[in-house]
Amino acid sequence: MKLLPASLLIVSALCLSAHVASAATVIYNFSNTSPTNPGDTISGANLTSGAGISPTINGVGRIPTGQTDTTLDTAVTNNDFFQFDITTQTSNVGFSEFSYINRSNVANTSATYLTRVRVSLDNFATFVYSADNSNVAFNSATTHTEDLTGVTELQNLANATVVNFRIFFADNTSSNQQLTDDVSITAAVVPEPTTGLMLLGSTGLLMILRRRRR
Repeated sequence: MKLLPASLLIVSALCLSAHVASAATVIYNFSNTSPTNPGDTISGANLTSGAGISPTINGVGRIPTGQTDTTLDTAVTNNDFFQFDITTQTSNVGFSEFSYINRSNVANTSATYLTRVRVSLDNFATFVYSADNSNVAFNSATTHTEDLTGVTELQNLANATVVNFRIFFADNTSSNQQLTDDVSITAAVVPEPTTGLMLLGSTGLLMILRRRRR
């Protein structure tokens, strides 16, 4: 009987570790089109670009001067985007964050650099998340971070689910070279409801056994 409480603690720890995984992040640093993959939970395919831009990939994603439209709506229509396709490697995966750096290296103090993030589960037949950002500082790297934890469509996803991310680019003068870098996409395994119940039950049983021994 003396070994039973310790055994229960071990079982509880194993149950918890089996169902809870640390966050995994896919990173695109634009040294080439391939990402750095975490090895579990999620994996990323090579980045692609829309027909509206002809970017250069050389340490940053460089969109040449004159290739962006003046509004984000037009940028969406003309397919001015980078796309990142992420596949879940297990079940019960929830996406938590999408972040990227945006800047311009063309000196134009009257320009506003615009980006739109869209997320889809059906390659953009529809989308489940959209957010617009702007950056007005020339040659100043601005990190934009999107919190995805409240997007229910991106939580508790099944194994082998493909999630599509796009960044669209525009500027109000259409005369600036936009740069993007360090795109990161983070997800984690969502604990199953049974995990908490198993741990609670084991802990309760342990407390009862301790009381009886006293």
